[in-house]
Amino acid sequence: MKKTTAAQIGKSKKISCIFCISAWAAAALFVRQNLLLFVLPLFLAALVCVCTVKGKMHLRRNADPAERAAALVLTLLVLHAGIDGFAKTWMPSGKAARLAAVLGISTKTLLTSIAVCGAAIAAYAVNRIIQLGFVLLADKLGADKGGRVARKIAFCVFFTASAFVFVGISSDFASPYKIVLGFTVAAAAAISGKMYDTLKNLRQNVEIRIGIVLTAAGICRWAGVRLMREIMIRVPEAAQNEGYYTRAAVIAGILSLFFVYCCLSVFADFMQKIVEESGVFSGIQKAEIILYGILLALSILLIALAFTRSNAFYGSDVQFDVIYTSDSVWHQRTNSYLALANTENDIRQPLFAVFAAPFVGIAYLFGSFFGDTVQAICVASGQAALLMLTNFILAKMLRLSPIKRMGFMLLFSSSYMYILSILMLEQYITAYFWLILCMYLLCEKHSADSFVMCSAGGTLLTSLALAPFSSKEKPHKNFGAWFRDMVRCGCMFLGLMLLFGRTDVLLNSLKNVEKLAQFTGKELTLSDKIYQYFGYIRNCFFAPYAGVDETTYTHASWQMKPIASISAIGAVILALVVLCVVLDRKRTSTLAAGGWILFSMLVLVVLGWGTKENGLILYSLYFGWTLPALLFRLAEIVQEKLKLRHFAPALAVGFSVILVVQNVPAVWQIVQFAARYYPV
Repeated sequence: MKKTTAAQIGKSKKISCIFCISAWAAAALFVRQNLLLFVLPLFLAALVCVCTVKGKMHLRRNADPAERAAALVLTLLVLHAGIDGFAKTWMPSGKAARLAAVLGISTKTLLTSIAVCGAAIAAYAVNRIIQLGFVLLADKLGADKGGRVARKIAFCVFFTASAFVFVGISSDFASPYKIVLGFTVAAAAAISGKMYDTLKNLRQNVEIRIGIVLTAAGICRWAGVRLMREIMIRVPEAAQNEGYYTRAAVIAGILSLFFVYCCLSVFADFMQKIVEESGVFSGIQKAEIILYGILLALSILLIALAFTRSNAFYGSDVQFDVIYTSDSVWHQRTNSYLALANTENDIRQPLFAVFAAPFVGIAYLFGSFFGDTVQAICVASGQAALLMLTNFILAKMLRLSPIKRMGFMLLFSSSYMYILSILMLEQYITAYFWLILCMYLLCEKHSADSFVMCSAGGTLLTSLALAPFSSKEKPHKNFGAWFRDMVRCGCMFLGLMLLFGRTDVLLNSLKNVEKLAQFTGKELTLSDKIYQYFGYIRNCFFAPYAGVDETTYTHASWQMKPIASISAIGAVILALVVLCVVLDRKRTSTLAAGGWILFSMLVLVVLGWGTKENGLILYSLYFGWTLPALLFRLAEIVQEKLKLRHFAPALAVGFSVILVVQNVPAVWQIVQFAARYYPV
């Protein structure tokens, strides 16, 4: 590339001055008296100056016929809009009338003359900007061979438009959605070129592509259904023109399909690379597959038995606090798994729907054809499969042999936190999956941590506690490189927020924090929070002391009994896991689990999250996975010290029998309560 001469630099400065003045004039014409928006034209002028000085683009004197035609059309539009808007704005102005009297002309003539001059300058600026855009595209994309440039431009335009439609029909219309959509369009346009190059190089088999199409169809079907619901609520005359609005919702869903398909394709490729590079499924035995299949089948059977007897788990008229302090009915009705702007997807989990949708889209699509009960069973079954997969990844993180993995999986699947999680359509299974996947990659020192870190933090913000450990650089050794990794991860997180229309979360973050502060248990004493914490440790394994409550709420509910003392079982379990961390402190996975226990104490005891409602049982899966993991590791240590063959898996099987005997009847009591008070 030729060096930029001093004369060219001087010329670029003159060009930038022209752009600054003309673009500012255009803004003044279009926004009328709101001249504060001159910041945007100034920014564009500075951008043009930088690009010109670097020699990356230059103005071509001879525009081709297409450019000239575009310039002519834009000139006419700008002239019309500028003259009309300027005259209407300033006609009532006394200053304009006085100036016209001094000049000896009519006010209309004065204003029309000024508007024509300003509009002409604005048209010139628009024309120059379009020419610079053509040069930039030519520079960036190179010569157009076989229409490749045209295809890429068409892709970028359609991708951006599809993103606009998808986020538009998924946004919260009560929020400043115009700002939300503006950031979405900017983010989609910025990544569209990279997206085109990435998709062009993808080589996915037919089965994966079919799965992507079905998942995208489920996501966009829900977006269309949600749009129709919003229209029926917000548009009074919608009932009389339901057919028209239904067609509009269907068209919007179809248009958004392209954006969703592209995102899912990149997501599937990314996950496939993680599987291949990490080797997470290597070494799995046939006996394991049979056992995990049986456990999953039993889980789905329990879901079907419960959901066909009662809608308290997914669709009752009472949407909150039916079983413990769960909001599972609300989650299912409003579909927090697919709805970007769901009220539950606030500052706590701003990107939850983005990273939950790939696992729920197909289940929602199939279930939507058979009614609410079947749909809830499909979604819950998909969540159960994801939970089984997550526990397997946890077993791999612990580096267990096949027979030990089977014992560990049996132990975990018999715990109360597992059984409760598959019945309650809460958000913690997805958050747990991304947390454990992030933990696994960090412990195994694999790549692609930034995206997984954003996924974990996006599905539950507390998972960002792992962010300082996501860099391969150590802050005390190379602070600059570590800090750059943190900034890069933060920019990716922010970019995803902007792309998927979560700007409303950023704008309302302080309000959300103030609103959520009521759940921190500020009224409770520290001893009350400690009692609840030890009870939570016990309840991760055994069903809590609970029963029918008809006094706390106006409706009947199943609630835990108040905890007024330290649980002996909880204290013993905590002592054992602390012992394991001390004995096995050199192993990364053990330290990670121990650190997560300390973090759970900070959130649940110091901050007191959920203690106001005596509802720590709902967080048992997200925080409590450390307990069976460390207890099993302690059994391994005993096995190694005493040289007892198969001691750890045998102990896990024996303990699993005890858990099943205790937990299955307790869970069935909940099902019977739900069937009595909230039958299908």
